[in-house]
Amino acid sequence: MFMVLVVVVNGGEIGLWLAAFMAVFTLVHELGHAFAARATGARAEIALDFMAGYAAFTPTRHLSRWERAGISFAGPAVQIVVGGALYLALQGGFVWPTQGQHLEIAVLWAGPVIGVFNLLPVIPFDGGTILEQLVSAITPKHARRFMIWWTMLLVGAGLVFTVLHPSWRPYTIFVLIPLFSVLQMTGIRRGVNPR
Repeated sequence: MFMVLVVVVNGGEIGLWLAAFMAVFTLVHELGHAFAARATGARAEIALDFMAGYAAFTPTRHLSRWERAGISFAGPAVQIVVGGALYLALQGGFVWPTQGQHLEIAVLWAGPVIGVFNLLPVIPFDGGTILEQLVSAITPKHARRFMIWWTMLLVGAGLVFTVLHPSWRPYTIFVLIPLFSVLQMTGIRRGVNPR
């Protein structure tokens, strides 16, 4: 369903290529998490859902914060590397794609760009999980609360930026994704049914 939405919003050939590569790179991303988790001895599985994929793992031993951060980093890292290599192979070097290069634009956005976006240090992205592991090394009891407030602060700043800069307004939805996640998490913690 989400891929159909991607095609409809982007239209034509570019929408088809973008949907296809988003599906491929979502799988690559989640496999990166799963293989990294298995390298620690954990049991891992992946699921591909409506808007994204999800890798779940069950440790067979205590994992250090650095191992957990490494598992979180593995997904976007593999997505960036594989996407970047494919893009370079298609372009023959790093040149920003022009308007007619639908395949190249789709590979660039679905691979490296979304991979880097996922490293933003906010919940629910992998960058947020990595930062939470670092914060928990300093203050384990308050790491989740810190991440919720940190995410809300950055989302607020992002909203102000997108509202004040008209050329960035179309990206407001991407700024709101972490906010929806935080609101859902805080609703669950307070015993509110998030449905």
